[in-house]
Amino acid sequence: MSRAERIELVEDLWDSLADEKTTEDVSAEKKKELADRRTRFQANPESGLSWDSVKKLARSRHE
Repeated sequence: MSRAERIELVEDLWDSLADEKTTEDVSAEKKKELADRRTRFQANPESGLSWDSVKKLARSRHE
């Protein structure tokens, strides 16, 4: 396949994925947990970490 044909194929695949409807439902238990976490964070926003801090922490654990 030429480069242009491969790019077109990737675009077609991407479009087909974007068009798909997800059927994964979030359970009531998971929704409640997310709501509880949000409430706790909103009550104490200093308790959270920035995305940069999370990445650094994750990287340091895998070194």
